[in-house]
Amino acid sequence: MTFHVFPGDNEKNEYNEFLEYAKSIKEKVWIIKPGENSNKGYGIRVFDNIQEIYRYNHNTDTKYSRWVVQKYIERPMLIQNRKFDIRIYGLIATIHGRMQA
Repeated sequence: MTFHVFPGDNEKNEYNEFLEYAKSIKEKVWIIKPGENSNKGYGIRVFDNIQEIYRYNHNTDTKYSRWVVQKYIERPMLIQNRKFDIRIYGLIATIHGRMQA
């Protein structure tokens, strides 16, 4: 489950939806990621308490203007005890408006 959150501004985001969902489920571990200008895991935080997320969301010192809040997978599939990503890239080329294989 994923929510887009704008820190400190509950009017234009999914923060209230996140709070309702978080209260309704048993597992309470969440990942918060910067929603812009970030890669390689920078700025990612893990929380297991809604109050901590509330404080983090309303911290005016944050340098990001948008967050992605996702429910953490408590028992992820592992390869040699490590989490992994599967990414597939494809290329579709056209020549004179016709797709080429």
